Amino acid sequence: MKKIKIFILTLLLAITLLPVNTIAEGVQTTTPDVTVYATKEQMMDGTFAPKSDGTADIKAQIQFGKDDIGLDYQWFILKADQGVEGDNTIIFSMDFIADKRIFNSTSEAKIIYDYTKDDITVYSEIDSDNDGKVTVSGNHYGASDLRKDLIAMASNENMFSPAEQELMNATPIKTRDINNDVMYTTSDKLYAMSSGNPNNSSSKVKLGSLDQLTISTRTYVGSYPTLHGWLRTPFMDDDPDYGGKVNYLECLNTTKTVPYNSTIAPGIFVIPASNLNLTDVLFASAAKAGSTEIIQSNAIMTLRLDGKDKNIGEVYYDEENKEIIVSKGSTENKVHLILQGKDSRNNWYYSKEITGKEVIKASDIEDAIGLTPELILANSKIWIEITDTDGMKYAVEAKAVQEITTVELSVEAPAAGKSLASTATCNTTGVTVDSITWDTSDTTAGYNKTYTTSIKLSAASGYEFANSVTPKLNDKELSPVSTDTDGTLTVTYQFTAKDTIKEIANPTITVKNGTDISTIQFPDKVTVTGNSSNTYQVIITEWEPDPNNNYDQDCKDEQILKYYANLKEIPGELEYCNSEAPDATLTLVVKAAEIVPPATPKPTSTPAPVSTPNSVTDDGYVVPNTGVK
Repeated sequence: MKKIKIFILTLLLAITLLPVNTIAEGVQTTTPDVTVYATKEQMMDGTFAPKSDGTADIKAQIQFGKDDIGLDYQWFILKADQGVEGDNTIIFSMDFIADKRIFNSTSEAKIIYDYTKDDITVYSEIDSDNDGKVTVSGNHYGASDLRKDLIAMASNENMFSPAEQELMNATPIKTRDINNDVMYTTSDKLYAMSSGNPNNSSSKVKLGSLDQLTISTRTYVGSYPTLHGWLRTPFMDDDPDYGGKVNYLECLNTTKTVPYNSTIAPGIFVIPASNLNLTDVLFASAAKAGSTEIIQSNAIMTLRLDGKDKNIGEVYYDEENKEIIVSKGSTENKVHLILQGKDSRNNWYYSKEITGKEVIKASDIEDAIGLTPELILANSKIWIEITDTDGMKYAVEAKAVQEITTVELSVEAPAAGKSLASTATCNTTGVTVDSITWDTSDTTAGYNKTYTTSIKLSAASGYEFANSVTPKLNDKELSPVSTDTDGTLTVTYQFTAKDTIKEIANPTITVKNGTDISTIQFPDKVTVTGNSSNTYQVIITEWEPDPNNNYDQDCKDEQILKYYANLKEIPGELEYCNSEAPDATLTLVVKAAEIVPPATPKPTSTPAPVSTPNSVTDDGYVVPNTGVK
C-alpha cells in the first residue's frame, strides 16, 4: 500500500513541476479556485461540505501532520462542527494514517472499561460498585486498542508537531454501548468514523459530533478494494452471548464485519477524522514559497496562520500604478512574497524572496509566469509569509494602497516677538511631516511682517498622494497641491506676523454698599497690551458673572464679585495665542456700609444767680447785699 501511496504523491509532484511557459494566455479576471486557495470562512461555511447523500460538488484537501512512516498526511476539508466551540472545520481522510492495527487485543466477549476519563454521567449510573469501571462488549470503541492508538498518534510529535497538536480540537462523539444499551461520549483529537447504522453499507460513513455529516467513500476515493479501515460502530449479533461483531470500513458498496474474537486480524488500516481550530488561520493555499508554477485543481493546500505578531513585514498593492510594495520586517526567517491568481485556463502562483524593501512591477510578474494579458492585482491573492521554527507557515495579507486626497495640518502661526515654529502636525492617517522651513533667516517674528512656510509631507507604506491633494492648514482650506516627482507633497502658505496679547488691563469698579447691580454701568472696552508694546482697545459685548457670585444687597459687609468677558472682537492688528480668545476679568467691589457715630446729648444748664442790689436807707445809709434773692 505504501508503494502505491508514494507513487501517487510522486506523480502529483511531477505534474506540479510542469514548465512555467505552459501557463495559458488569457485575461485574469477571477480569483483562484477554492480548491487551491480557500479562506477560513470557506473552510467553515459548507463550501466543501457533502450533500445529504454523501456526495460533494467541491472537494479540497490540506496537508496536516504525517503518517506513521513520515509522509505528509492529507485530509479532506468539510465544514464547521457546531458541537465544537470556536472557528473550526471537520477534516477526514480516506487514506490511512497507520496500518496493521487491531481493534482490540483481546478475543473476550466482555471486557472492562475504565470510564473515569470519559462519560461519567452515563456510566456512574450503571457502575453499581462505584469503582469507576464497567463491563462492556469486546467491540466497545471507548475501551478499544484502536482508540488508544488514535490517542497516542495525536500526541506523537513525529506525526503531529506541537504546533499542529495545538490546532487539533477534541471532538465529542457518541457511540452505542451494546452491552449496557446506552450512548456514551468520548472526546478525542483523532477519532474513528461511524457507519451510523450497523445495517448501512460501508460505502457511506458518518463523522462529526452527533455524526452530523455523511460522506460517500466512492465520491471521495472511488473504488479502492484493498483499502479497509476500522469504524467504531458496534455490530449487533442476533445472539448477545457472542458479544456482537466489529464493523470496519471497505471502500466498496458492501459492509464487512469481523467477529469479536477475530479483532486481532492484521492488515487493518486506521482512517481517522479530526477537527481543526481555525481561530488563528487566515487561509489555505496550494502555492509554495520559492517557486513560480501552475497549480493543478486538485493540488493539496497548506494552512497559513495569522503572522501579525511575527514581524514578517508589510505588503501593499497599487492597482493604478500596477506594482506591489513590500518590505521585510525584523524576522530572521526567510520572507517570501506570494501572488496567486487564475487566468482563463489555469491557476498559478508567483513567489519571490524579500530581503528588504522592494517595489515589484506587475510587468515583471507577467514575464515570470508567462502572462500576456495585463495582470489584475485586485483579483489576485497576495501575501508575504515565513515558515517559522515551529514548522507552521505564517502570513501577512496584502492591502490595497490607500489614496490620500486631503491633508489636515496645523502649525503655530508667526506672532510678533515669538520664535518661528520648528514643527508642524499632520492629523491625516498615513501622512508624516518630513520638514518645515521658512523663507527667512530670522528665528523670531517681527511685528506686522509676512513669512512663508513650506511643509514637506510623505506618505507612509500603504498610502500614496493623489495627483491633486487639497490641504487644510489651521482649519483653513487651501488651493489643491500637486505631488512632487518623488511622490512627496509640499504645502506652502504665507502668514502675517500679527501682534499677540501680552497683558490685559482688567478693570475694577467700586460702588457703595447697597447698590443695585443692575444700575451699574460696566465698561464696554478694555485695554490690552501686545508683545510689540502697542496698546489696543478691545470691545466687550457682554460681561458674564462668576457662578460663585452671591450678592446680598442688604449685606452691610464688603462684597467682592467677579465678571468675565471673552475677548472675541480683537482689532485686525492682533491675533490670539494658540488660536484661543482669552478672558478679561472685571472685579466689582461693593464697599461695606459706613458706621455713623451716635449723637452726644447736651448737658442740663444751671440758672445764673440773680444779684440783688444794695439797699439804701432813707437817711442815706447803704445796706450791703447778703445773698441771692
